[in-house]
Amino acid sequence: SFMCVSCDLSCDQTVGVSSLMGFGVDEFFKAVDSARVEYKREYLPELERVKKEKESQEAERRRADLERLQRDISAAKGEPVPLTTPLTTPTTQQQPTMMAAAMR
Repeated sequence: SFMCVSCDLSCDQTVGVSSLMGFGVDEFFKAVDSARVEYKREYLPELERVKKEKESQEAERRRADLERLQRDISAAKGEPVPLTTPLTTPTTQQQPTMMAAAMR
């Protein structure tokens, strides 16, 4: 039985290998070594560059988040921060409700 093995990288190498007689195995391993060298030379530097860029962007995002948090903390100056929802505004919170008026 005979099969062709093609290299997926841009080297366009095709190697025929006989699984029965073992013909072409040496050429197959040479093609694999060639693909390994090409990967290290062509693809790995680009992958490492993209990884460093993503790490840099993530570090910048974390720095900006921390800066925003520090700004918010210093703006509050330890004072209570009113929590309001769209259903309750500060003016409606200050007015006594009918239930509260009845309890007096």
